[in-house]
Amino acid sequence: MHAENVYATDMASFIKAGSYRNSSYKKHFPTGTWLEVKGLAIPGQLIEIDREASKARR
Repeated sequence: MHAENVYATDMASFIKAGSYRNSSYKKHFPTGTWLEVKGLAIPGQLIEIDREASKARR
């Protein structure tokens, strides 16, 4: 399972620059949440991305 949560101070700009996702995810896009927020922990920070991944047991 994979998950990606995005927090951006300007979602419209993030979506315009979102083509990075095509190079990060080859087979399918993960589940996740995208939220526009007023601010982030570090002044001037524009985006925060949290990714989670797990490996299948064999």
